[in-house]
Amino acid sequence: MASGSPLRLAFDARLIENSGIGRYIQSLLPRLPNHGVDVTAFMSPDQARDPRWAFPGVRRVATPARIFSIGEQGAIAALAHGFDLLHVPHLNVPLFSPVPLVATLHDLIPFHFPEATAARFGRAYVHAMARVVPHRARRVLTVSENTKRDLVTLAGAPPERIEVVPLGVDPAFFEHASPDHIAAVRARYGLAEGYLLYAGQWKGYKNLDLLLDLMESLRGTECDDLELVLVGKEDPRERLGDRLTARGLTDRVRVTGFVPDEDLVALYQGAMLFLFPSRYEGFGLPALEAMAAGVPVVASDRASIPEVVGPAGVLLDPERMLEWQNAVRSLSADPARREQLARAGRERACGFRWDLTAERTVEAYRRALGDSFRYPQGASIESSPGP
Repeated sequence: MASGSPLRLAFDARLIENSGIGRYIQSLLPRLPNHGVDVTAFMSPDQARDPRWAFPGVRRVATPARIFSIGEQGAIAALAHGFDLLHVPHLNVPLFSPVPLVATLHDLIPFHFPEATAARFGRAYVHAMARVVPHRARRVLTVSENTKRDLVTLAGAPPERIEVVPLGVDPAFFEHASPDHIAAVRARYGLAEGYLLYAGQWKGYKNLDLLLDLMESLRGTECDDLELVLVGKEDPRERLGDRLTARGLTDRVRVTGFVPDEDLVALYQGAMLFLFPSRYEGFGLPALEAMAAGVPVVASDRASIPEVVGPAGVLLDPERMLEWQNAVRSLSADPARREQLARAGRERACGFRWDLTAERTVEAYRRALGDSFRYPQGASIESSPGP
């Protein structure tokens, strides 16, 4: 690239509608132009026409290449010709990219929980690409130190090529919803006041069985009237409805399914506690969103979750249900402690900002390109203040 000219970045954004990686793309992509980057996003034809994905300073190029197909290898490589750098936010990178490559790896779930990936081909693909990509890419970005350790120890990746760039939290989660709005959202989903909340996927490693065991254990205690609210897209393999019926929990566990962000903030802020018992997370964004919303967090002490929650929440062993029961009973009776955790969580969440994620990502681009990278005159890598 010419000295002083903007970095011409190609970004594979075809997973923008994915529930996990999609949040990363939606939040990072529109912020990159603020840091001296000329961005072109590769999208499906429908996505390239969708006004939701029209970001200022980001050009869209349509490609019919299907995700995780053999054809995407050649198609994305061909589109990347002429750019200074290609960023792929997952492992499905073109192995023979004609330009320097940066990849983002969010987790190594198939290494720990093979059953979480339904297709055998999918598991084999992740295992193979996790071992190859770190040697093809100039830089691999991971969203946590835990994922970096996994990539080094389980996939044999060279640690010097890996940079940890944590995710951020949408500023909307910091905004206080009015009591009337919270009440209206509760009514929309048929919820009582002061519920326990879980948000996220419903796959086996998310450990929802612990929450069901918890709700059974609270029968006959001072917490007998507490409801558990499960927010997220159900994995049909989990047969959650059948399990609730078998346990007699249909009147104590409310299932909302997918919830739009405008309702999600109010659901967070209407909860008494946020419970996150997952055995493994690449990052753990729902816990961060809950902290930003001012909800006391009780979370697993496994994988990357302690990196996100830190001392601002209660961290427990996800295999010891009695610890969770004791925590819920204690916190439900201690509003002062809940308020202390809520304040600490909001303060900690302020350190996770998408502007900072974008800044650190562009710094990784600089290191990937070495001396050929130059910021254009007037461009800044300073992030804006505030969450």
